[in-house]
Amino acid sequence: MNDMDPPTSRLHSVKIQGFKSYAGSVDILDLGSFTCIIGANGAGKSVTGDAIAFVLGHHLGLRKKELLKLMNDSSRCRAPSPDRTQVCLTFLVGQELFSCARRLSMSGRSEPLLACSSSQGWHATDEDTFCKTLGEHGIRTDNLKRCILKQQDQAVKVHHPLLLTEHFEALVGTSGYVVSISETRQHLSDKHTACEGLEVDIDRLERRRTKIRGQVRSCEEYLQRRSTFLAQQRAFLKQKHAYLQADILALQHGAKKASEAVQHAAGVTEHAKQEKEIAQAALCTAERALGHQKAAEQAHLKEAQDLMLEESRLGIHLKTAKADAKMAGIKAKRNARRLHELTAKEDRARAELAELNESHGSLIAEESKHKAAIKSLQDHGLDTVGLVHLEMESKKASAELASLQSLMAEKEQVLSSLQGRFTNSQACLEKQRSSLELLEVQGRPLRADMPHLCAWESTKSCQKQGILKIQAGCAAATAAPEAVSTRGKSGRLPASSGEHSSTETGCKPC
Repeated sequence: MNDMDPPTSRLHSVKIQGFKSYAGSVDILDLGSFTCIIGANGAGKSVTGDAIAFVLGHHLGLRKKELLKLMNDSSRCRAPSPDRTQVCLTFLVGQELFSCARRLSMSGRSEPLLACSSSQGWHATDEDTFCKTLGEHGIRTDNLKRCILKQQDQAVKVHHPLLLTEHFEALVGTSGYVVSISETRQHLSDKHTACEGLEVDIDRLERRRTKIRGQVRSCEEYLQRRSTFLAQQRAFLKQKHAYLQADILALQHGAKKASEAVQHAAGVTEHAKQEKEIAQAALCTAERALGHQKAAEQAHLKEAQDLMLEESRLGIHLKTAKADAKMAGIKAKRNARRLHELTAKEDRARAELAELNESHGSLIAEESKHKAAIKSLQDHGLDTVGLVHLEMESKKASAELASLQSLMAEKEQVLSSLQGRFTNSQACLEKQRSSLELLEVQGRPLRADMPHLCAWESTKSCQKQGILKIQAGCAAATAAPEAVSTRGKSGRLPASSGEHSSTETGCKPC
């Protein structure tokens, strides 16, 4: 039952005074939860029910069309008495008593009364307030009306059991339990339904637990196999770690050797740069010598023109000129021999260049072997870091090889330019020789030309020294790739190559 519902009440006592067949005052006290009125016909059993209905406001259907007929005859005889016809009902509401009454006057008017809380008296009220007060105290009037009217229409023995139950509950004041009983039954039904659902869930969970047990055993077996596999894998990884540590130490040792080789190659490269600078200086010297030669030729041409103007004046010196021409022929032969020597040196330089190309090919073969070794190391599954270091060293060696190749190309260009200049010088020598022969035929004196020829000879000697320096630079460039190839095998240059380069170039060994 909710907290807002009115309290449950039951009839506790009835006091009847001058009502219908009751003359005087009659008290019916200590009514229990269930009260039964038993008596013969005409004994006044229904008067008690009519009295209760009269108080609760049910005036109609009391077998009297006028309220005055509800008064006892003796009560009308003793008029005017203020309490001649009055019925009082006392209800037990919780642990407290509540009283209400109704009074019937001679005018045929009924008046509801409520007990005063401050005194023992009564105070009159209207019907609405009276009904509202009864409702607040949990007193229901609808079922009482039905019960009292039905007992006048038919016997109690023919009533339906459910109807009698409702009447009796209304009479004894337990009608409020019906709602509580229905709610309790509904609650029990819901609980029973929930229990059935829980039983279904329990059965499903039992089946699932049975199914999961096999999966749990499979998982345990899998975890055991996995732990065994992980232990084996851990042992394998430890062994592999030891192997890798050994490989790392070996690679570190190799890297150390490679760094030493790189440093040595850097020294060789520096030496090659120095040789290149020497060759460039020789080239500049040769260019200056060629410029001096051109200036000397121009001066000689100018002087030859002056000699042509002074032909008549120098006729007396013809014999001397012939002797000088003979000496010039001797010098020309000497120059021819020198030219032959220069040609032989040029052939030797070409042979050295061919040897340099062969050493370049051998260096390329060594590089290919080095790459093949790197690939074989990759196939054997060595550490990638060591392979990267080896590849970097190989790339550095390739870069050094490319720089040496570019240096060789520069040397070849310088050699070809010197050969061209040598050819030009030889052509100039031939022109001078032809001019000398022409002067000898024409009988012109050549004594004045001797200083210029001496200057030309000094220019040729300077050119020869420049060619010798260039050949020495080529020899050094030839020795550099051989040193690089030897470093690829042993990590350092042979002492013989350094001595050879120092002997040919006149420089100190690296």
